[in-house]
Amino acid sequence: MKKLFFTLIAFGFYANAFATIRRVNNNPGIVTVNNLVYTSLDVAINDASNGDTLYVEPSTTSYPLTGPLVKRIVFIGDGYQKGTNANLISPLSFSLNESIISGSFSINSGASNSVFLSLRFNGDITVNTPNVLFKRCFFTPLGSSGNLVLNSSSNIVEQCFFSLNGGGHGDINGNGSSNIFKNCIIQDIMFNQINPLVDQCFLGGVQSIVNGTFTNSIVGTNNYNVGTNSTFSFSIKIAGVFGTPGSNNIENAVLANIFESSSPLLDKDYRLKVGSPAIGTGNTGQNIGPFGGTDPYRLSGQAGIPVIKNFFLSTIGSTTSGLSGSITIQSNN
Repeated sequence: MKKLFFTLIAFGFYANAFATIRRVNNNPGIVTVNNLVYTSLDVAINDASNGDTLYVEPSTTSYPLTGPLVKRIVFIGDGYQKGTNANLISPLSFSLNESIISGSFSINSGASNSVFLSLRFNGDITVNTPNVLFKRCFFTPLGSSGNLVLNSSSNIVEQCFFSLNGGGHGDINGNGSSNIFKNCIIQDIMFNQINPLVDQCFLGGVQSIVNGTFTNSIVGTNNYNVGTNSTFSFSIKIAGVFGTPGSNNIENAVLANIFESSSPLLDKDYRLKVGSPAIGTGNTGQNIGPFGGTDPYRLSGQAGIPVIKNFFLSTIGSTTSGLSGSITIQSNN
């Protein structure tokens, strides 16, 4: 929680002292509570004020968001791909369902400093305002596309997974400038960004980037056309060369020698295999790629929110001695 807190402060997010926490849950049998518990995400957003938090709870069905978003809101979900990572997550979420926001929408003026944490998106998201944070989110196409279109500046995208699974594209696109990408898995392509800072990421490919700075990253073979004036350092290029200035790079690497899976599909497949050339070759001796660095990728995008691991309460007591008990809490960072 400490890392997330400082990220938000550095990002310029200051919570309103009177902000409201609202729940959104569309599972069968949920009883709504006026201004606190909702079954519709759109209705919850309509009632929310700047600075409010919406917990988008895991569900058997997705939550349509028709947008555009014009308020500063913190959205918190419950991660993704929890079933495939069930034996790798500690502690495991109480539900294997996901918090899925469906439909394409835009984030416009008035929604600067909004936060999206541990959510899955099905559809295109277009960001037209600066200073939006996407952390531990899953972008997956549903039939056609699931792109993050950044047309603004100073946005942060970290520990996110952009998947090709689903029959379409999951790109980074748009003409935005000075956006920051950290510890992400981007199976498809990063397009058109200006002055992006990319660190500790996997990218399937890059195309038409201007003045990009790439460090400690691994780049695949999807539509590689780096653009102009970009540099790569302490990075790995699979089955090719970077073809642009840089230093301390590894080129013509073999995919099967890098990751645990030779055909990576799920987020866990991008962990480094024993003997990988990405181990210990980063700019400070750390591992290259999304699972390296000081704030590595988090499997299934589990939110950095404290969770109860164990709770005990004695069944024997008295009015004078009370009941004895204990509770164990894990930071989950």
